[in-house]
Amino acid sequence: AQPQHQNGRQSLLYWAAYLGLPRYVLAFLKVQGMDINASGGSIGTPLFAATRRRHHDVVLLLLSQGAESSILYRYGWTPLHATAEDGLTNIARALLDHGAAVDAQIEDGWTPLHIAAHQGHVDVGLALLEHGA
Repeated sequence: AQPQHQNGRQSLLYWAAYLGLPRYVLAFLKVQGMDINASGGSIGTPLFAATRRRHHDVVLLLLSQGAESSILYRYGWTPLHATAEDGLTNIARALLDHGAAVDAQIEDGWTPLHIAAHQGHVDVGLALLEHGA
């Protein structure tokens, strides 16, 4: 199968990230023409999928290979918004260390800090504040 081939708009790279398979993520990234920031899955880009599925190692790998840390998904959501909603402090810190937009706003104006506070995720909120939120 061609790694860039879209199966229901979801590439093999997306599925490797979604399933938390770093060895396969790296292999697919070595394929010429593979777009690390391509959106298409039900959870957006490979980085967004790895974030939502709590695959810290895959998130770090994708970021180290040039994934856009503040890439937008539906309604203006970024991976950092997802970490704030789910309380994923380690992933939030990784995204912030790779330049994620700390004050990015979703359609209703909420930032990751708003979401972290609303969900009661104090550690994520503190990480956001440490990075200028």
